[in-house]
Amino acid sequence: RLAPRDASAHLYSGILAQRRGQLGAWRTHLNVAWDHDRGLPLVQIYHARLQERLGNTDKAEMLYREILRQNASSTSAQNGLARVLWLNGKSAEALIEAKKVLAVRPEDREALTFLSTRGEE
Repeated sequence: RLAPRDASAHLYSGILAQRRGQLGAWRTHLNVAWDHDRGLPLVQIYHARLQERLGNTDKAEMLYREILRQNASSTSAQNGLARVLWLNGKSAEALIEAKKVLAVRPEDREALTFLSTRGEE
């Protein structure tokens, strides 16, 4: 049993639930982690991903932008931002964000896949 206020334990339990496709458990654990330590970078990323998965793309966009304000070199946040911008109909901006990732990580699989599936190289 997890300690109610142990944000890290809930974060990792949430990540495991996500990988197992257990959306309810993922949501529960991530919400606990978010409530107790939203300053932890991994909590922020996974909370944004959860919002994205739940279809809350405007909220996910806001969260990814906030993460990037705190850490402009977060390629995880930049890739996430590219995805939600695309979903929000901001395709030109989405492509720019994905290309920014490749400028610093030319082999980034997520950015390469994102661009290649949208007719970009």
